[in-house]
Amino acid sequence: MLKQNTTSLTFNDIPQVMSEVLDELRFLKQEVEKINLQPKSKKARTPVSIERAAELTGLAKTTLYRYTAQGLIPCYKKGKCLMFYEDELETWMDSGRCITLEERIAETDDTILKLSARAR
Repeated sequence: MLKQNTTSLTFNDIPQVMSEVLDELRFLKQEVEKINLQPKSKKARTPVSIERAAELTGLAKTTLYRYTAQGLIPCYKKGKCLMFYEDELETWMDSGRCITLEERIAETDDTILKLSARAR
């Protein structure tokens, strides 16, 4: 560890101080790598009611009931109780993402470039 000195450093002290700084830096790097290698904690699965699912998705309750009957949305049913999980709803909403105009243009440009490269 780096020692705290109240005296000022001289030119001759620089190599030792740099060595201590580098040792400390290596130690910190190892600690950061340990933290990065630890498994990420999973988000707790939170069951929600149809009302909360409607708030999260922005859909009407009747639409959610229709989607569940058609098997279009992930849900769980115990008796008459219909439940959803927040993480599954978020994944379901993300899977239906529409591409933007810029993304569509970029895809078209890439396709045209690939086709023109094949024609040569």
